[in-house]
Amino acid sequence: MARKNILDITAQKFAAKKLALRRMILRKLATRRLAARKTAALGMVMLLLGGCHVAQLTTLYTDETSVEENGIRYDAAHRPITGVYQKYADNMQLQEEIHYVDGKISGLYKAYDRDGSVLLEAYYKKGQPHGKTVEYYPDGAEKEVCYYRKGKPEGGEIAYYPNGDLRRKGSYLRGKKNGVFEEYYKNGAVKTSITYRRGKLHGPSRLYTPGNHLISYTEYVNGKREGPAFSYYDNEQPKVLAYRKNDKLDGTAKEFNRRGELVRVVTYRDGEEIKSVKF
Repeated sequence: MARKNILDITAQKFAAKKLALRRMILRKLATRRLAARKTAALGMVMLLLGGCHVAQLTTLYTDETSVEENGIRYDAAHRPITGVYQKYADNMQLQEEIHYVDGKISGLYKAYDRDGSVLLEAYYKKGQPHGKTVEYYPDGAEKEVCYYRKGKPEGGEIAYYPNGDLRRKGSYLRGKKNGVFEEYYKNGAVKTSITYRRGKLHGPSRLYTPGNHLISYTEYVNGKREGPAFSYYDNEQPKVLAYRKNDKLDGTAKEFNRRGELVRVVTYRDGEEIKSVKF
């Protein structure tokens, strides 16, 4: 009988301890839930107070979670993605980082080399280049800077040599070359100076030696050679002095040797040689 009473008392104590432990666990869970609610509420308040200054959550996509079809990138459920797509090289180095909206590239596009250096930064809008595009050398120096509007070049374009010296400059209007385009030798001298109007050669076109000596001079009108068509030796002596009309040789053309002496005179009409006199 005494043994039974002892067992009953022990069982009661065990049950009481078990109940107390259960209540303690429940109290801790309740405390944690309350803390979580407070944190969430605080985060919502900060979001409401911060407005557009609070960073939005961004969904990341890779080749394993998205696929591109006909210029549109889809998620695993074949829905156009909105977020950031990241592509990695074999060495797990980030290769491309592209922002998408409704499946189309919209925002910043960045490309990297295998060492992680940025090679290209370009802005897009609805799948088309729109805004500034910068290409870089591996050391981070700018290689080329240009601008786009709705997928077409618009505005200035400039390119540099690795040492930062000017290599090329020009401008575009609605996707077509417009104005003077110039290329430079590594020593800084002008290599070519060509004038365009709405994508066509229009105006003077010049070619120079690295020593800044004029090699050729030609004038264009709406893409066709019209007027003087001169060429020179590298010692600045004239080589050929001719004229063109509607892109064809017309009139008198004079040919010289390197000493500047006249060696031949040719008469043209509508591109055809009419007369030739040698000296």
